[in-house]
Amino acid sequence: MRSAETAKRAWEKFKALSKEVSVASSSPVVSPTLNGSVRGRLFVSHNEKTGLSVNVGMVGSCRPTRECSRYCYGLWGPASFPLAVRRYAENLNCFALLARAPIAELEFEADVLAARTVFLGQDFIRWNGVGDLVPGAVRLISVFASRHPGIQVWVSTRKPELAARIEQHESVHLMLSSDRSTKPVDLVAMRALIKARSPYAFLAYTQLGPDDVPPPDVSIVFLEHCGSKRAGWEPDPRACAATISMELASSRAHANACADCRRCFDVKARRAGRRR
Repeated sequence: MRSAETAKRAWEKFKALSKEVSVASSSPVVSPTLNGSVRGRLFVSHNEKTGLSVNVGMVGSCRPTRECSRYCYGLWGPASFPLAVRRYAENLNCFALLARAPIAELEFEADVLAARTVFLGQDFIRWNGVGDLVPGAVRLISVFASRHPGIQVWVSTRKPELAARIEQHESVHLMLSSDRSTKPVDLVAMRALIKARSPYAFLAYTQLGPDDVPPPDVSIVFLEHCGSKRAGWEPDPRACAATISMELASSRAHANACADCRRCFDVKARRAGRRR
């Protein structure tokens, strides 16, 4: 849907904006927020489809495939606005600090993040709606899952070597993202992790056209889309309904789509393999 040249310009813009973000302070920023509670350093995003999401700067975290560097929705729309890009870069700096921070700081961030999730009425949180895993995030996810097992953690990543370092918890769901340009060596590593962590790790696939056939071991298929512009071909039975053209009966609107479906962070829903 987007040209490689347009995507290249977006990446260059993100690189410039990321350079403007100074390295975060080594001490937590604590300030009043909802119900008089406190917040930590991390900025938490929210959108009507996925709900809460911990995003990080793509520059400095992503290892995109050839195709992903063109179609990624983080290149367009609200996620690409300068303020959002700066906040994601600040989150990346925060994770650089958390990679070596005392456990007490990780527990603080985990508890504040859990409080905000519960306050907004969610029992799940998405990790890497934009960006990918870094070592500090691996540490925080592990601490978060240990302290708050009732909140499902949906981790999207193309980095199986980092995902493997996240502690195993029944509330942590590792979504290994792939497409037709994913390197064979990466697919081997992804499938090895899925075998080791099943049913809490699974393969997802971005379908880029009607002739782009997802592998049989893929659990969830995302049709290439950009905001309200969705692909119009007849979807794979495993497709996310919120990525299917609204002209087709099997589609659904973005509003609360992930909370209603739950396939990405609920083993039973994923096994059922049906669109809701």
